[in-house]
Amino acid sequence: MTQNGREQQDVPSDLALKEAFEAFIHQTQVPEDFHAGVMERVQHQRARRGRWGGWESFGTWWTQAWSPLGVCTATVCGLLSLALNIGLGYYAWQRMQAVTRLGQELTAAQAQVREVQAERHQWQTRQAALTDQLAALQAQAQREAQDNAALRDQVAAAQEQVRQTQAENHEWQARSADLTRQLGALQAQVQPEAPSARGTILGLAPKSVSSPMVPGTDLRGRPYTTAELAQALFPEDRGWRFRSSMPKAPVVLPLPFAPASAAIEPQYFLDLDRLATVLTQPQYAASRVQITGHTDSLEAPGTETALAHQRAEAVQRYLVAHFPLASEQLLVHGEGASHPRATNDTPEGRSANRRVEIVAME
Repeated sequence: MTQNGREQQDVPSDLALKEAFEAFIHQTQVPEDFHAGVMERVQHQRARRGRWGGWESFGTWWTQAWSPLGVCTATVCGLLSLALNIGLGYYAWQRMQAVTRLGQELTAAQAQVREVQAERHQWQTRQAALTDQLAALQAQAQREAQDNAALRDQVAAAQEQVRQTQAENHEWQARSADLTRQLGALQAQVQPEAPSARGTILGLAPKSVSSPMVPGTDLRGRPYTTAELAQALFPEDRGWRFRSSMPKAPVVLPLPFAPASAAIEPQYFLDLDRLATVLTQPQYAASRVQITGHTDSLEAPGTETALAHQRAEAVQRYLVAHFPLASEQLLVHGEGASHPRATNDTPEGRSANRRVEIVAME
């Protein structure tokens, strides 16, 4: 035992022990100075330890021997330490698992970020391409707008030229009407047996000696324009309707027919298209025309009128089927062989008489 241990065992803890100690000292005849020194040391130790002196003694005894309580306490402390270490290890394992999961999630998030960045790069590339396309389209639209402006100017210039041409055409129609009236006056002065001056001037077919022939414009065998066809059908000033005093001469269409046939060959459809172009013009939209069919004198005697009517109907059907024309605007009539334009004594004359004429109505 240490010196402090011996001192603690020699110090009495209550009044009875103190009295026993004093009696022991008195019997052993210990010098009083020694007794006084011991008492002084006891007082000094009590003053130094204060109220916890007893607990220190208990603690000193506790550490001096292998008591059952100490063994139990040490066992409990060891178990507590083991449990604490296990708990700390488990906690550390959980933290490591959490860190591992966070690492995996971070790796997945980084992969997603890379994918998003790649998609963003693709979208930026597409946006740049679309921007370039938009700029190209805008430039093209601007060029087309400039071209359209130039085309509008050209159309305006062409319309102005058309107006000037129409004005000149109007003047020529007026002059033609005057010449027609003068020709009619001259024709009245010519003897009946003399050749027709009007037919000679206009290039009409001569009259047959055996049968009367009608005057008019024959378009067969020569080139002609739509304007010429319109002038031949409607020889009046623009804006005026027909005058009853003016003779209406028929126009012979360049449609050759085979004997006893009313079929129109396809190569002559273009001539019918020119006729439809004239009839569908706004100034002639309200006009009516009569389509008259003719035959020669040798075609199916007794049925000439029916065949002539079929030829006129063939022209009407084509115009109504291919153009915005009503059948009420196109009157059909068959004359047969009663109005020849040439002699029926020759094949050429009979071919000229197998014809279709068109004349404007009131």
